[in-house]
Amino acid sequence: MNCSKIFLFFFLALVVSFPAIAQDHGLPPLPKPLQNMVNEGAQLRYLGRDHGMDGWLMIKRGKEQYFYVLPDGKAMVMGVLFDHEGKAVTLEQIDKLRKSEGDQIDTLAQNVPSFKPSTIKKPTLKSPSARLYESVETANWVALGDKSAPYFYVFVDPQCRHCHDFINSLRPDYIEKGRMQVRIIPVGLISQNSLKQAAFLLGAADPAGRWMAHLDGDETALPVDRSVNTQGIQRNMGIMQDWKLDETPFSIYKSVSGEIKILRGAAKNPEQLLSDLAR
Repeated sequence: MNCSKIFLFFFLALVVSFPAIAQDHGLPPLPKPLQNMVNEGAQLRYLGRDHGMDGWLMIKRGKEQYFYVLPDGKAMVMGVLFDHEGKAVTLEQIDKLRKSEGDQIDTLAQNVPSFKPSTIKKPTLKSPSARLYESVETANWVALGDKSAPYFYVFVDPQCRHCHDFINSLRPDYIEKGRMQVRIIPVGLISQNSLKQAAFLLGAADPAGRWMAHLDGDETALPVDRSVNTQGIQRNMGIMQDWKLDETPFSIYKSVSGEIKILRGAAKNPEQLLSDLAR
């Protein structure tokens, strides 16, 4: 085969098959593996069509990945696309995207290790409270605090002042001292702006740091990015809707006795809450 007539892929890492899935906004069909990552809060941008292949930029927890759907539409590859002259087509596509979208792409795509949630054992009980807990475990959440500390989950809205007050009340003596981990589940109940901010949080690098900066009044920590996709947040809001939860903050945790407990609003006695969290 003449090497000058083929396209080279640098760091080729993945070849998968996928069914065609229709998309809105006039974009080409989105492969199912990419759709699954979007549903988990990743940010997706279309890079355009070059050399017969549709390119996609995926950003999750600040990590960039590039995918190209092969011309037959039955598989895709991951890596940087070069043409037959050795020119990096992917870099040109990213430059065009940056010019059209601004610096939000750079803000999202920082070279920070991805957040990896710790393994969670699902409860064996199938009571309504146990099923609720299982649903919450599958939400798209962000951990605040030491990963080895006892934890609980809490639904929060970026523009919810009560949520801010609740987390701030736990910061100095519990979160920052490593005594307690708070797994925030961002939603967007208050407005479209809070929905966009919550979606940006899930896709950004160092989401815990950005959330804390947001609580400290940094208006740049969670920008209202109009181009951000919200599937990851819609998933979280779907859990709230399925279980008829309509307020934030709303917390759920497993107690030392194995019970599933809920907390509406802020904890009146954080020390008592800590002592009741399962280890």
